[in-house]
Amino acid sequence: MAYPGALVYNNGKSGGYILYRKARCNMHISVKPLLTFDELIEKMKDLGIHFDRVTETEAKDFLSNSNYFFKIGAFRKNFHKDFEGRYNIDFRQLQELARLDMKLRYLLLQYCLDIEHSIKTYLLRLITNDPDEDGYDIVQHIFSTQRNATEFKNAIFSSVRFYDKGKLKFIDGFQKYYEKPPVWVVLEIMTMSKLKTFIVYLSNAKPKNTKLKKIRNGIRYTSMLRNECAHNRPIIFNLRNNNHHISKPIYTNAKRKGFTNEEIQIYKVAQIFALMDLHALVCGDGMRRNRYKDFVVFKQEFQRVEDLFQDNKYISRFQSAINRLVDIYQI
Repeated sequence: MAYPGALVYNNGKSGGYILYRKARCNMHISVKPLLTFDELIEKMKDLGIHFDRVTETEAKDFLSNSNYFFKIGAFRKNFHKDFEGRYNIDFRQLQELARLDMKLRYLLLQYCLDIEHSIKTYLLRLITNDPDEDGYDIVQHIFSTQRNATEFKNAIFSSVRFYDKGKLKFIDGFQKYYEKPPVWVVLEIMTMSKLKTFIVYLSNAKPKNTKLKKIRNGIRYTSMLRNECAHNRPIIFNLRNNNHHISKPIYTNAKRKGFTNEEIQIYKVAQIFALMDLHALVCGDGMRRNRYKDFVVFKQEFQRVEDLFQDNKYISRFQSAINRLVDIYQI
C-alpha cells in the first residue's frame, strides 16, 4: 500500500517492512517507525512499563482490539520518571486509566449536551419574554460586534450548508433564513463555541441577571470539555500539570463547596466542577437525576481499581474530587 509522503524501509526482519512517515520541521526530517505489536511491547519495556498484572499476550490483544499505544501511552504522563528517565508502571494501570477515561468522556459529553440544550432554551425564553426584542435585531447586533460579521454568520450556518458538485447548498428549509436569520434558528444551529458569544452579549446587556453571569463563568470550561470529549481526547491525562489558569469565580466557588487547593488546582477537576455546577444551574431535575445515576456508576468503577493508584497522589486527588462531586450534586 502506498502512502503519500512516506518512505518504506526494509529492516531485514521477517515481514519486516517498516513504514516511515515524513514530518518536516525546521528544515529537518523527523521519522518514527510504525512498530509491530511485539516491537511496541519492547518499546514499553524500555520506557519502564512492565507486565506483572497483565501478560504480554493480553497487552497485545488489548492494543490490537481495544485501544492503541499512542492513546494508552499518553496516560503515563500521570506518573513520575526516575533519574534515568524511566517510569515504573504496570500496563494494567494504563489499561484501567484508558477504560475509565473512555467512560468519563462519554458521561461528560452527555452533561455537555444537556447544558447546551438547556442554555439555548433559557436564552430563547429570555429573549422571547423581552417586549423590546423581535428576535431579529439581537442577531444583527451580535453579528455587528464581530471582527468579521459575514465570516461569523457563515461559521454558524456551516452545520446546514454543504458543497454539491462545486456549488454551495443549504439543507432543506434553512436557505430562507440566511439573509436575515432569526434568533430561534441561530440558536438551533450554532455550536457551543459560538453560543458563548450570545451569552457574553446578553450578560452585558442584562447585568442584573445573576443566572446569566453564572452561565458566562462556566461556559468556557464546558465548551472546552465538550470539544475534548467529542474528539476523544483523554481527560484523566497529565494531571500533574497545574500551569493552567483557573478563573477566580470557579476557584472561589469550588473552595466554598469544600474542594482542597490540591484538588481544584488539577485543571481537569476545575473543568469538571464548572460543568457540573452549570448543569445543576440550567438543567431540570429529570436530566440531573439521570446523569447523577451514571456519575455514581462511574465513581464505583473508579473505586473498583483504586488500589492500583494508591501510590499516585495526582490520580488519588482526581478520584477524591470525583467522590466530592458525587456528594455535592446528589439529587
